[in-house]
Amino acid sequence: MNDNKPNINKYINKVFLMDIMDLLKELPDKSVDLVYGDPDYNVGIKYGDKSYTKTFDEYIDWYIELAKESIRVLKNTGNMFLINYP
Repeated sequence: MNDNKPNINKYINKVFLMDIMDLLKELPDKSVDLVYGDPDYNVGIKYGDKSYTKTFDEYIDWYIELAKESIRVLKNTGNMFLINYP
C-alpha cells in the first residue's frame, strides 16, 4: 500500500447531510474522480428553517468558493459538472 495516497475510505459510498463546503474542506487534495453539483438557484424558496436567498454578489462569491474547493479535491484526470441557472 502506498502511504502517500490520501485515505478517503470513510467518504466512499456514503450520503452526508451537511453543508457541502464543510465536506469539501475535509477531503484531501486531488482525492476524487467526479464532482457534481446542483446548488440552489437563489430563488427565495424556504425549506423548513433554511432560506436560500442571497444577494447576487453573495451568491457569486459562494459559487466561486464552491468551484475552488471542488477543483482542489478533484484528481487531475477527474471531471467536474456544476449546474447553474442562467
